[in-house]
Amino acid sequence: DLRVLDLLSLEIQDVDLPARRVTGVCGRPVPEGEGDISERAAGLLRTLVGDRESGPLFATGNRALGWEQVMLTAGEQGHAIHEFRAGGRLHRREEPAAHSE
Repeated sequence: DLRVLDLLSLEIQDVDLPARRVTGVCGRPVPEGEGDISERAAGLLRTLVGDRESGPLFATGNRALGWEQVMLTAGEQGHAIHEFRAGGRLHRREEPAAHSE
């Protein structure tokens, strides 16, 4: 699982939205299977990124948001920052059950 502070340090290019995974954190590659994000989190990130192609993932303009700003903004939108983190973990738990059928 990714720590929330690691999420806040992500750049747009660290996330592969079509593959629904985080590919790197702070310049370090994320091992396959450890950076998976849920479809819900991917949808939230698509909205967050919009048409931006680079820069901080969580940003206002080109400036990265701090912890308090992210928590406040997410709350105003009806989301918790932990949805991004828990989403991948829940996704991995559900996946094996789908393959066992």
